[in-house]
Amino acid sequence: MSYKLDTVAIWIDANPTTADAGPDVELCDQTVYEMKANSPNTGTGYWTSAFQGAFSDSLSPNSMVANLAGISTFTWNIENGVCPVSSDDILIESGRTPIIQAGPDLYPQGVARVEVNLNINQTASINWEPSYIMDDAHSPTTIANIEETTELIVTATSEPFCVAQDTLLIRVLGPLEINTVFTPDGDNINDEWNIEGAESYPKMKVVVVNRWGSKVFESDEGYTTKFDGKFNGNLLPVSSYYYIIEFNDGITAPRDGNLTIIY
Repeated sequence: MSYKLDTVAIWIDANPTTADAGPDVELCDQTVYEMKANSPNTGTGYWTSAFQGAFSDSLSPNSMVANLAGISTFTWNIENGVCPVSSDDILIESGRTPIIQAGPDLYPQGVARVEVNLNINQTASINWEPSYIMDDAHSPTTIANIEETTELIVTATSEPFCVAQDTLLIRVLGPLEINTVFTPDGDNINDEWNIEGAESYPKMKVVVVNRWGSKVFESDEGYTTKFDGKFNGNLLPVSSYYYIIEFNDGITAPRDGNLTIIY
């Protein structure tokens, strides 16, 4: 009896390194990201995704991925021979920070219900603070119930976590009491022209002219330096003068009238 011998080569492939694509990522205003997958000790790694043309090098665990927008899923695969492929997904969510404008400062007269309007360029969740004075703290257009000068803070958050913030000052304007007579005689009583409530009007400017229309006084903004009855360092004569008050707040109408200096 004769026998024939033959040999068979059996290759045993080791299981590939377990794939780790890295943690999920949330980005704002960023369309490019460097992947952070693990490098295989056994096998060969490569990226796959329905998001075509995104990788700078699909065989690199640290490939750059570009043109990100919204939610994208990428898969890091490691294969070795005939062994099952090890795969892991990474989810990248890329959003845009909202552009918001709460608008210019508002100047209501006294206690008021004030409408506020947030200008925003995209869908986002809204939050006004302090929320307890708002009719709806989560609406871009709502009512603020104002009892005193208040700074509102509005926050807009878009997906995934892109945050923009702006402030809106609502300055409550108190009543203005304008004295029409003052006595700048140096006795420390009524020596300056007092305008009660001027502190509520930080942009207010005052001009005083004589009966011929010549300017004898012009205030700084806010009337922080009061009219003392002097022009170029000299006391003005007893007479009636004419004042004009401009509030420069876009809301309050100018005031004017007569002012008398006596001694």
